[in-house]
Amino acid sequence: EITGLEKADVPPVRPDVDAAQHAAATAEDRAKALRDLTQRAKTFLDGARKALDEADRIDVESAELRQQAETARLVAETCAGKGGLLRMRLDRWVLAAELERVANAANVHLARLTRHRYQLRRSINEGREKLELVVFDAYSGAERSTGSLSGGEKFQASLALALGLADVVSHGGTASGRNYEALFVDEGFGSLDPEALDQAISALASLQQGGRMVGAITHVEAMKQQLHVGIEVQRLADNGGSTLVVSP
Repeated sequence: EITGLEKADVPPVRPDVDAAQHAAATAEDRAKALRDLTQRAKTFLDGARKALDEADRIDVESAELRQQAETARLVAETCAGKGGLLRMRLDRWVLAAELERVANAANVHLARLTRHRYQLRRSINEGREKLELVVFDAYSGAERSTGSLSGGEKFQASLALALGLADVVSHGGTASGRNYEALFVDEGFGSLDPEALDQAISALASLQQGGRMVGAITHVEAMKQQLHVGIEVQRLADNGGSTLVVSP
């Protein structure tokens, strides 16, 4: 029997059974923990696959919405003047277009008032459009600031702009469609030389002939002589105030 044990390579010292059982129990616990971890990982993996499938579905179904959102973003940036061709905010672009319409309408009157010398143009500085007007002088062939106009010339430009604004507001496009039949001009005639004054009176007279009622508020004697005086303020004697005289 001893010989058989020796041939079986049985160790001469009895093994520690308790230690072996403890190691086996520890290994079993670790194996169980790994099985649980594996199951949790499998559960997470299945959830991740479902989430990826759902993400792919949402990606396909939302492609049109994302394109619309991108378009809306580009439109918003363009309207804010941050991109696109406008190079200015949408509200300023609309105002610039309306200002140009008013300037074009005003130039019809300004040409008559200045014998085609001046034109009003919208300012474009360093490629950027601005909400400002400059004056093109046909005598010099160049543009210059409206501040360089003389007092009489400024009055002519202001009168032309007032008339142009009335024209734009009254007719077509984005206008209100309301017809403004009455126009009142308050002073400024005293700054005009005789020739410019005659041109201003002629312009007002042509408006009146076109069906508009034109009221000029002035103390210039030449205006009283050439235009019908409808209401005259007369000073009373002895500094007793003044009175209104209405002429039919």
